[in-house]
Amino acid sequence: MVGKQTADDRRWAEKTGRLAEYLTLWVYRLQGYRCLCRRCCILFGEIDLLMKRGRRILVLEVKFRTQNHLPEEMALPSKTQCQRIRQAALWLTKRLVLTPQTEIRLQVVLWTGWANMRVFEM
Repeated sequence: MVGKQTADDRRWAEKTGRLAEYLTLWVYRLQGYRCLCRRCCILFGEIDLLMKRGRRILVLEVKFRTQNHLPEEMALPSKTQCQRIRQAALWLTKRLVLTPQTEIRLQVVLWTGWANMRVFEM
């Protein structure tokens, strides 16, 4: 049912979003990444997770959707959101000490249910 979102709906969405970020953090930690920043609020917006392993830096936007039958274009961030995330990532990574070999990747981690995690490049 589509309608006005209640305060309880927003609290539930915030809680599940934070849990999805926490699970994503541990999935990447188990792969050898370390967290440089979590929920970084800056001028352009928010970066959910900034992870690093070796020369690779990952800027992660985490999304949780309860409906796993949604088309990808509806489940993923909009073009405007992607531009905002890119600007925030650029601003944030300029403040890090980087070498010419550093590889920066922007990814969307989409959770559809708690057992299904998919990763998309931005």
